[in-house]
Amino acid sequence: MVRYRIAICDDSQIAVDTVKSAVTSIFSQHELMTDISTFTDPNAFADFCSENHVDLALLDIEMPDIDGIRLGKLLRKQNDDTEIIYISNREDKVFQALTVHPFGFVRKNHFLKDIESTINSYIEQVFKRESAKEIIVVSEGGTRSVTVNTIMYFEGSGAYQQMHLIGEKPVRITSRMKNLEDELAGEGFIRIHKGYLVSCAFIKSIKTGVVVMKNNEELPISRGKTQSIKEQYLAYGRENGMMLF
Repeated sequence: MVRYRIAICDDSQIAVDTVKSAVTSIFSQHELMTDISTFTDPNAFADFCSENHVDLALLDIEMPDIDGIRLGKLLRKQNDDTEIIYISNREDKVFQALTVHPFGFVRKNHFLKDIESTINSYIEQVFKRESAKEIIVVSEGGTRSVTVNTIMYFEGSGAYQQMHLIGEKPVRITSRMKNLEDELAGEGFIRIHKGYLVSCAFIKSIKTGVVVMKNNEELPISRGKTQSIKEQYLAYGRENGMMLF
């Protein structure tokens, strides 16, 4: 059975114990196993994450030495696919925390309500990822099956596209962009340009005229479509429980 590795960091031992108890309970309700490490020292947390992969990190924002936002940035450099949830009363820090691209934000003064909804959203996302759709593509190496959640984006025009996958060189496939767009409808892909079909799961930010991917690549947006792309991305976020606060 899969065991989810979770790390919690708060300078208050009482807060750490409370978060651990709540998270353990919610995962248990879904019959999921967890391996939870807790820290009251952010430096110890950072050292642990540099040596171990963490699926989910729950961080306080205000801590001595290293605050939660700085800690989140360090974690992003080490394990970019780790999901981060901030737990704090500092709602004024939410927009600053967005630079870390957290999964959610739990208010301490609404802890029980927020932690339940946010962890349940995280688990729902995990289930979707594990049951991801597969598509069949034709490349120069022959026909292959590709799991949708490994595709960052498609690039190209006409009958040939470059399929950009996690951890692989681009793969040239025989398929029209419109056909790919239709096949991936409902899977979180956005047509940002006639030559680009992008997975929302790999978008880091959207700026005027460009989409910035999590690997820091910048992809062009068709003229005048930035606002529409932002709205589609926000809709994807709401559907997938991202940034709940």
